[in-house]
Amino acid sequence: MVRDNGAAGRGNSLFLAGAAVIVVLILGYYLLVWGSFSQFLSAIDVWNEPFADFQRYYCPMGEAVLSGAGPVEGFVYSPFVALIMAPFALLGCETAVFVWGALMVAGIIAYIWLFRRLVPAGLPFQWLFVALLLLSFPLLHTFKFGQVTLFSTIALLAALVFVGQGRKGAGAACLALAACFKWHPAAFVAPFAARRDLRFLIWTALAGVILLLLAPVMVLGFARTAEFYRALWLSYKDFDWVLTSYNTQYFPNVVLRLVAALGIRVHPLTAPRLLIVLRGLAWCAVIANLTLVYLIQRRRLVRADLWSFHVLFLNIPFLLGTSWPVDLVFLPFAQTLLAWALLDANGLPSEGGEAPAPEAQRPGWRALGPKRAVAAGLLVLVSILLSNVVLFNIIGDREVYGSLGLVFWADALCLIVTYILLLPQVLRGRGRPGWRTATPGI
Repeated sequence: MVRDNGAAGRGNSLFLAGAAVIVVLILGYYLLVWGSFSQFLSAIDVWNEPFADFQRYYCPMGEAVLSGAGPVEGFVYSPFVALIMAPFALLGCETAVFVWGALMVAGIIAYIWLFRRLVPAGLPFQWLFVALLLLSFPLLHTFKFGQVTLFSTIALLAALVFVGQGRKGAGAACLALAACFKWHPAAFVAPFAARRDLRFLIWTALAGVILLLLAPVMVLGFARTAEFYRALWLSYKDFDWVLTSYNTQYFPNVVLRLVAALGIRVHPLTAPRLLIVLRGLAWCAVIANLTLVYLIQRRRLVRADLWSFHVLFLNIPFLLGTSWPVDLVFLPFAQTLLAWALLDANGLPSEGGEAPAPEAQRPGWRALGPKRAVAAGLLVLVSILLSNVVLFNIIGDREVYGSLGLVFWADALCLIVTYILLLPQVLRGRGRPGWRTATPGI
């Protein structure tokens, strides 16, 4: 099929014009609510300096790399990420803050581009994503702290793009790069393991060895690299303080805070057992989500890799023991994807590897049936409200907002809707596993 470049250009121009209007309106709302950038920083969370994590941990880590010092306390990323920070230290941390801010803005633009590249939805859904993204509390939390989670999310989505283009080496490198920031992106090999894509798994393993071991050893030396990983291990072992933080959105931590908020007294001898039970339930959710990914791949759903990554992103607050709001920056992507599936039959996941012709489909919500469609739609709407900064501003207390775990519940509701959409599709299929016949689409 010949691509209509003129129509594509007009579509891009129309998207940019609509997105610009959305940006102006949302920035106007922020100006009305906060009045200044410094007020925004104070309202969202602790520490008033811009890109606080960059100033307190990332840039000092780059300086430590250049001076031959060990890991900076509070820097909890791989030595490869420490190497990335060294060029910023060369600029001087005051200048580097402005560069980092520009990179954060560029990252947001790249995030929007990746959504357009991965989700072939119409302009209304593309504009919806822009609005949800810029109003997303996890994104604003990420921007305030200058957190690298935005870049790891972009790397994972870029991996999807490369895999869809057949460039598995580049996709594997992006996935390994994401795993350099935090360990949980390593779980995103699950779809490729499920369909026994040995080539991709080998590429990912090689990229991981190069980025996590060989590159640091070549630059820092074996002793410094080993000391770096030892310090990381000790830091991860000492994360019990997270239980007392109102920001963590990890499922067991959220439940414990709600128990305390309800005034339910837990006996000191019972509390550790309750935590063990809650962590067990979290692992049950992780296993269920990984099983769903396996079934998505086995049934070769339309856009199987995209839906698999969607499930794995929503799996984070059950898997990652910290799960700060910044770790859930994928939420607006998930919410828009689910809205598209509910309102447009082209977005509804189905079996077969290729989407049927639009004229052969019913609208997405009709294909689901009215009861399931209404329930799913309401859950997506509530998820959007819970993770939206407008609700955060209405509550007016960041500790209350964080303690209630509203970002976690927004994620959990998206996960429920995902099961409503996907389970009927993955359980109805029969026959040979799809990965033996073709490669799923993105």
